[in-house]
Amino acid sequence: MHKTSPKRLYAAYYSIVCFVIAEAFVVDNFLQTGFDLPGWIFRYLTIWGLWTACIAHAYLALTRLQQKHSGFLATLSAVSTLNVMVVYLYWRLYFTNPALVSDGTSHPIREYYLHLLGPILIVIEAIFISKTFQTRLWLKSTMIIMSICVLYVLWLELYLGPMGRFPYPFLRNMDVNQRLIFYTFAIMVAVIIHGLSWLLARVYEAWLDKIQAR
Repeated sequence: MHKTSPKRLYAAYYSIVCFVIAEAFVVDNFLQTGFDLPGWIFRYLTIWGLWTACIAHAYLALTRLQQKHSGFLATLSAVSTLNVMVVYLYWRLYFTNPALVSDGTSHPIREYYLHLLGPILIVIEAIFISKTFQTRLWLKSTMIIMSICVLYVLWLELYLGPMGRFPYPFLRNMDVNQRLIFYTFAIMVAVIIHGLSWLLARVYEAWLDKIQAR
């Protein structure tokens, strides 16, 4: 059996810590949400981001401890983009009017983890540790994040919407055309974030190459 390198071991520890924290909030969300609520815990895009990040951290921890190649790079970059998208949309709406996205009952620790710290942790993993934003995976990862966005739109419009149970207050005040415009804007935001993440990854790699060349 090959000995795990210190770098890989530290990365595994990071994944484990991130998974434990994410799992705690998954359980918290599970306990806070009633079973009779349409869409249950998967009503919010924020929770889609939380679950995908939690699964990603768990998968990476296992593959690193078992010294296996993850083969998860395109999906991980899409998960990172999804979480940054959640951050951007949430805080943009929150600073416009907190009532657009929050009823004021959620604990601040939960809000800051779901809409700031959690996404930061998965971005650190994707860009600086796993280095997932690779040119050869650009198209695949872009298609994955766009597919997630479209799937969530269909979830809203075909399941929650007909019951009048849109999860976000502002969606309830929009007609279908206004919602389609918003969805298109959100998907464009996701693609732009994906591109900016790729650019940041290139800058980081160039900086590392410069440091190593000294």
